[in-house]
Amino acid sequence: TTTTTTTTTTNTTAAPIESQASPGPKAAGDAVLTYLFGYGSLICANSRAKSGSSGEAFPVIVRGIQRRWGAQVKLPAEMVVNPNVAAVSAVSVEEDASASCNGVLVQIDASEIEKFDYREAGYTRVRIAVDRVTAATDTALPGLGGADIWCYVSKTPGGRPSDTFPILQTYVDVMILGCLEISLDFAKQFVTTTMHWNPAPVDFASNPKSYINDRHAPAYLRYDPIASTDAAAKTADGLVESLRQHNYVRRVPGPPST
Repeated sequence: TTTTTTTTTTNTTAAPIESQASPGPKAAGDAVLTYLFGYGSLICANSRAKSGSSGEAFPVIVRGIQRRWGAQVKLPAEMVVNPNVAAVSAVSVEEDASASCNGVLVQIDASEIEKFDYREAGYTRVRIAVDRVTAATDTALPGLGGADIWCYVSKTPGGRPSDTFPILQTYVDVMILGCLEISLDFAKQFVTTTMHWNPAPVDFASNPKSYINDRHAPAYLRYDPIASTDAAAKTADGLVESLRQHNYVRRVPGPPST
Protein backbone atom coordinates (compact mmCIF):
# COMPACT_ATOMS: atom_id res chain seq x y z
CA THR A 1 0.00 0.00 0.00
CA THR A 2 1.29 3.49 -0.85
CA THR A 3 2.38 5.47 2.20
CA THR A 4 4.03 8.55 0.73
CA THR A 5 2.51 11.92 1.61
CA THR A 6 4.79 14.15 -0.45
CA THR A 7 2.96 16.57 -2.75
CA THR A 8 4.52 17.27 -6.14
CA THR A 9 3.40 20.11 -8.38
CA THR A 10 4.78 21.07 -11.79
CA ASN A 11 1.61 22.30 -13.44
CA THR A 12 0.45 25.75 -12.42
CA THR A 13 -2.64 25.91 -14.63
CA ALA A 14 -4.57 23.03 -13.11
CA ALA A 15 -4.90 21.39 -9.73
CA PRO A 16 -1.93 19.03 -9.44
CA ILE A 17 -1.62 15.31 -9.15
CA GLU A 18 -0.83 14.80 -5.49
CA SER A 19 0.84 11.88 -3.75
CA GLN A 20 -1.32 10.81 -0.86
CA ALA A 21 -1.51 8.10 1.77
CA SER A 22 -4.15 5.42 1.40
CA PRO A 23 -7.56 6.75 2.44
CA GLY A 24 -8.30 6.12 6.09
CA PRO A 25 -11.45 4.49 7.39
CA LYS A 26 -14.62 6.39 6.66
CA ALA A 27 -17.08 7.35 9.32
CA ALA A 28 -20.30 5.39 9.53
CA GLY A 29 -22.66 6.58 6.83
CA ASP A 30 -19.91 8.33 4.89
CA ALA A 31 -20.79 8.02 1.20
CA VAL A 32 -17.44 9.14 -0.29
CA LEU A 33 -16.86 7.13 -3.48
CA THR A 34 -13.52 5.72 -4.63
CA TYR A 35 -12.46 5.67 -8.30
CA LEU A 36 -9.40 4.60 -10.23
CA PHE A 37 -8.35 6.42 -13.38
CA GLY A 38 -7.11 3.71 -15.73
CA TYR A 39 -5.07 4.97 -18.67
CA GLY A 40 -3.25 1.77 -19.69
CA SER A 41 -4.13 -1.88 -19.15
CA LEU A 42 -6.75 -0.86 -16.57
CA ILE A 43 -8.84 0.44 -19.48
CA CYS A 44 -9.49 -3.21 -20.38
CA ALA A 45 -12.29 -4.90 -18.41
CA ASN A 46 -10.72 -8.37 -18.60
CA SER A 47 -7.42 -7.02 -17.35
CA ARG A 48 -9.00 -5.17 -14.41
CA ALA A 49 -10.87 -8.31 -13.38
CA LYS A 50 -7.57 -10.18 -13.01
CA SER A 51 -6.67 -7.93 -10.08
CA GLY A 52 -9.88 -7.06 -8.26
CA SER A 53 -13.55 -6.20 -8.45
CA SER A 54 -14.65 -2.96 -10.06
CA GLY A 55 -17.82 -1.28 -11.23
CA GLU A 56 -18.80 0.48 -14.43
CA ALA A 57 -16.05 2.11 -16.48
CA PHE A 58 -16.70 5.68 -17.69
CA PRO A 59 -14.59 6.96 -20.61
CA VAL A 60 -12.93 10.22 -19.56
CA ILE A 61 -10.29 12.78 -20.42
CA VAL A 62 -7.96 14.04 -17.70
CA ARG A 63 -6.32 17.35 -18.51
CA GLY A 64 -2.84 18.42 -17.52
CA ILE A 65 -1.17 15.03 -17.76
CA GLN A 66 0.72 13.24 -20.55
CA ARG A 67 0.80 9.47 -21.04
CA ARG A 68 4.29 8.23 -21.90
CA TRP A 69 6.26 5.02 -22.06
CA GLY A 70 7.89 6.30 -18.90
CA ALA A 71 7.66 3.41 -16.42
CA GLN A 72 10.71 1.19 -16.56
CA VAL A 73 9.99 -1.76 -14.30
CA LYS A 74 12.21 -4.59 -13.09
CA LEU A 75 9.71 -7.37 -12.61
CA PRO A 76 9.49 -9.12 -9.24
CA ALA A 77 10.25 -12.82 -9.63
CA GLU A 78 6.61 -13.77 -9.19
CA MET A 79 5.64 -11.50 -12.10
CA VAL A 80 8.15 -12.88 -14.62
CA VAL A 81 6.29 -14.87 -17.29
CA ASN A 82 9.02 -15.32 -19.89
CA PRO A 83 12.36 -16.00 -18.14
CA ASN A 84 14.14 -14.14 -20.93
CA VAL A 85 12.26 -10.91 -20.17
CA ALA A 86 12.85 -9.69 -16.62
CA ALA A 87 12.19 -5.97 -17.13
CA VAL A 88 9.75 -3.98 -19.26
CA SER A 89 8.58 -0.53 -20.22
CA ALA A 90 5.02 0.39 -19.35
CA VAL A 91 2.93 3.51 -19.72
CA SER A 92 2.73 6.12 -17.00
CA VAL A 93 1.53 9.71 -16.77
CA GLU A 94 3.45 12.86 -15.93
CA GLU A 95 2.44 16.47 -15.39
CA ASP A 96 2.13 18.49 -18.61
CA ALA A 97 -0.14 21.53 -18.63
CA SER A 98 -0.56 21.40 -22.41
CA ALA A 99 -1.57 17.74 -22.59
CA SER A 100 -4.53 15.52 -21.81
CA CYS A 101 -4.96 11.78 -21.42
CA ASN A 102 -7.87 9.50 -22.26
CA GLY A 103 -8.80 6.55 -20.10
CA VAL A 104 -11.56 5.22 -17.89
CA LEU A 105 -12.87 6.16 -14.48
CA VAL A 106 -13.74 2.99 -12.59
CA GLN A 107 -15.56 2.86 -9.29
CA ILE A 108 -14.10 0.42 -6.79
CA ASP A 109 -14.70 -0.41 -3.16
CA ALA A 110 -11.96 1.09 -0.98
CA SER A 111 -11.24 -2.43 0.27
CA GLU A 112 -10.05 -3.37 -3.25
CA ILE A 113 -7.31 -0.74 -3.39
CA GLU A 114 -4.57 -2.94 -1.96
CA LYS A 115 -5.16 -5.50 -4.73
CA PHE A 116 -4.58 -2.86 -7.39
CA ASP A 117 -1.58 -1.48 -5.49
CA TYR A 118 -0.02 -4.94 -5.67
CA ARG A 119 -0.74 -5.12 -9.38
CA GLU A 120 0.97 -1.78 -9.98
CA ALA A 121 4.20 -2.73 -8.23
CA GLY A 122 6.33 -0.23 -10.15
CA TYR A 123 4.02 2.70 -9.48
CA THR A 124 2.89 5.05 -6.73
CA ARG A 125 -0.81 5.69 -6.28
CA VAL A 126 -1.67 9.41 -6.35
CA ARG A 127 -4.78 11.52 -6.20
CA ILE A 128 -6.29 13.45 -9.14
CA ALA A 129 -8.34 16.59 -8.64
CA VAL A 130 -11.97 16.13 -9.67
CA ASP A 131 -11.98 19.30 -11.78
CA ARG A 132 -9.45 17.76 -14.17
CA VAL A 133 -11.88 15.05 -15.25
CA THR A 134 -14.40 15.37 -18.10
CA ALA A 135 -16.45 12.83 -20.04
CA ALA A 136 -14.84 11.50 -23.24
CA THR A 137 -18.12 10.35 -24.79
CA ASP A 138 -21.82 11.14 -24.56
CA THR A 139 -22.06 8.89 -21.51
CA ALA A 140 -22.71 11.12 -18.50
CA LEU A 141 -20.34 10.84 -15.58
CA PRO A 142 -21.63 10.03 -12.10
CA GLY A 143 -21.54 12.77 -9.50
CA LEU A 144 -17.90 13.13 -8.49
CA GLY A 145 -18.19 15.80 -5.82
CA GLY A 146 -16.04 14.73 -2.89
CA ALA A 147 -14.96 11.50 -4.59
CA ASP A 148 -11.48 10.02 -4.16
CA ILE A 149 -9.96 9.65 -7.64
CA TRP A 150 -6.68 7.75 -7.80
CA CYS A 151 -4.23 6.88 -10.55
CA TYR A 152 -0.80 5.26 -10.69
CA VAL A 153 2.39 7.08 -11.69
CA SER A 154 5.84 5.65 -12.28
CA LYS A 155 8.26 5.47 -9.37
CA THR A 156 11.03 6.20 -11.90
CA PRO A 157 9.62 8.90 -14.21
CA GLY A 158 11.45 10.25 -17.22
CA GLY A 159 12.73 6.96 -18.62
CA ARG A 160 12.39 5.57 -22.12
CA PRO A 161 12.09 2.11 -23.68
CA SER A 162 15.35 0.27 -24.36
CA ASP A 163 16.67 -3.22 -24.99
CA THR A 164 16.73 -3.66 -21.21
CA PHE A 165 13.20 -2.28 -20.77
CA PRO A 166 11.31 -3.17 -23.97
CA ILE A 167 7.73 -2.40 -24.96
CA LEU A 168 5.77 -5.67 -25.12
CA GLN A 169 3.31 -6.13 -27.96
CA THR A 170 1.04 -8.32 -25.80
CA TYR A 171 0.74 -5.40 -23.37
CA VAL A 172 -0.08 -3.03 -26.23
CA ASP A 173 -2.69 -5.56 -27.42
CA VAL A 174 -4.49 -5.51 -24.06
CA MET A 175 -4.56 -1.72 -23.93
CA ILE A 176 -5.87 -1.44 -27.49
CA LEU A 177 -8.52 -4.09 -26.77
CA GLY A 178 -9.69 -2.01 -23.81
CA CYS A 179 -9.85 1.13 -25.94
CA LEU A 180 -11.78 -0.68 -28.67
CA GLU A 181 -14.37 -1.66 -26.05
CA ILE A 182 -15.17 2.06 -26.11
CA SER A 183 -14.58 3.01 -29.77
CA LEU A 184 -12.09 2.97 -32.61
CA ASP A 185 -11.55 6.72 -32.21
CA PHE A 186 -10.75 6.18 -28.53
CA ALA A 187 -8.11 3.60 -29.54
CA LYS A 188 -6.62 5.97 -32.12
CA GLN A 189 -6.44 8.71 -29.51
CA PHE A 190 -4.65 6.33 -27.17
CA VAL A 191 -1.96 5.51 -29.73
CA THR A 192 -1.43 9.07 -30.93
CA THR A 193 -1.33 10.70 -27.48
CA THR A 194 1.02 8.16 -25.90
CA MET A 195 4.50 9.66 -26.16
CA HIS A 196 8.06 8.32 -26.07
CA TRP A 197 7.79 5.10 -28.05
CA ASN A 198 11.42 5.69 -29.01
CA PRO A 199 14.53 5.01 -26.93
CA ALA A 200 16.47 8.08 -25.82
CA PRO A 201 18.48 9.26 -27.50
CA VAL A 202 16.61 8.07 -30.58
CA ASP A 203 19.25 5.48 -31.32
CA PHE A 204 17.74 2.27 -32.66
CA ALA A 205 21.19 0.96 -33.55
CA SER A 206 22.07 0.82 -29.85
CA ASN A 207 18.59 -0.33 -28.82
CA PRO A 208 17.29 -2.52 -31.66
CA LYS A 209 15.02 -4.49 -29.32
CA SER A 210 13.22 -1.67 -27.52
CA TYR A 211 9.85 -2.77 -29.00
CA ILE A 212 9.30 -6.51 -29.25
CA ASN A 213 6.55 -8.70 -30.64
CA ASP A 214 6.16 -11.34 -27.92
CA ARG A 215 2.90 -12.89 -29.13
CA HIS A 216 4.66 -16.20 -29.85
CA ALA A 217 6.10 -16.32 -26.30
CA PRO A 218 4.15 -13.84 -24.13
CA ALA A 219 6.12 -11.93 -21.54
CA TYR A 220 3.26 -9.83 -20.18
CA LEU A 221 1.86 -11.04 -16.87
CA ARG A 222 -1.72 -10.26 -17.81
CA TYR A 223 -1.42 -11.52 -21.37
CA ASP A 224 -4.90 -12.05 -22.78
CA PRO A 225 -5.22 -14.45 -25.72
CA ILE A 226 -8.43 -12.68 -26.70
CA ALA A 227 -6.45 -9.47 -27.22
CA SER A 228 -3.87 -11.24 -29.37
CA THR A 229 -5.96 -13.44 -31.65
CA ASP A 230 -5.12 -13.19 -35.34
CA ALA A 231 -8.02 -10.79 -35.89
CA ALA A 232 -7.25 -8.67 -32.82
CA ALA A 233 -3.54 -8.62 -33.68
CA LYS A 234 -4.33 -7.44 -37.20
CA THR A 235 -6.39 -4.57 -35.78
CA ALA A 236 -3.76 -3.59 -33.21
CA ASP A 237 -0.96 -3.78 -35.76
CA GLY A 238 -2.99 -1.71 -38.19
CA LEU A 239 -3.43 1.04 -35.63
CA VAL A 240 0.22 1.15 -34.61
CA GLU A 241 1.44 0.88 -38.20
CA SER A 242 -0.77 3.73 -39.40
CA LEU A 243 -0.26 6.02 -36.42
CA ARG A 244 3.26 5.09 -35.24
CA GLN A 245 4.81 3.74 -38.42
CA HIS A 246 8.31 4.88 -37.43
CA ASN A 247 8.11 2.58 -34.41
CA TYR A 248 6.10 -0.24 -35.96
CA VAL A 249 8.67 -0.92 -38.65
CA ARG A 250 11.34 -1.27 -35.95
CA ARG A 251 9.43 -3.81 -33.88
CA VAL A 252 11.35 -7.09 -33.68
CA PRO A 253 10.44 -10.61 -32.54
CA GLY A 254 10.75 -11.18 -28.83
CA PRO A 255 12.84 -13.93 -27.24
CA PRO A 256 11.60 -17.50 -26.80
CA SER A 257 10.32 -18.57 -23.41
CA THR A 258 12.91 -21.33 -23.00
